[in-house]
Amino acid sequence: MTLARVGSAQPAPFLVSIGNIHATQYHVVTPAGTWPIAEVNVSTNDQTSTTTHTPAWAIVMVVLFIWFFLLSLLFLLARETRVQGYIAVTISGEGP
Repeated sequence: MTLARVGSAQPAPFLVSIGNIHATQYHVVTPAGTWPIAEVNVSTNDQTSTTTHTPAWAIVMVVLFIWFFLLSLLFLLARETRVQGYIAVTISGEGP
């Protein structure tokens, strides 16, 4: 038989975690402290950029096969997409 204490506070599970910022159903937990969700403003700033390049393998294939097939120029249509950068998440609320 197991007895449970009445009114024992179980920690609420984190519903969302972004880096070291966590959110439960009622609170936001950061390294600076814990605040109720109603008193917190969350803003994001997207600093990512997307670029496309011709991959090195496609250039090598064109150089190797250009003398045999003119269709090897179709290798230059191959593209590689690169995404780099970060997304900044800012939490602001009333101080203690």
